Amino acid sequence: MFGGVEYLPIAAVAVGLGGSLDTGRQAMVGGGIGLYLLKHFQAEMAYGYNAFPEVRPEFGRAHLLSAPLVSVY
Repeated sequence: MFGGVEYLPIAAVAVGLGGSLDTGRQAMVGGGIGLYLLKHFQAEMAYGYNAFPEVRPEFGRAHLLSAPLVSVY
């Protein structure tokens, strides 16, 4: 099960928080911020805690940090 919320305090900035729960009752939680300052360019940064719960028994909790840059035309 997945869920999340996104809030836009101003038109060019989005703040998000979300998470998931799998069938093994392993939870993942994450959050991020998006910057949409230019018409054709987007920048985002996100962090996920326990991002891959299925591999936790073998490798432990995974931390996922992503920072995509997108050019839209």
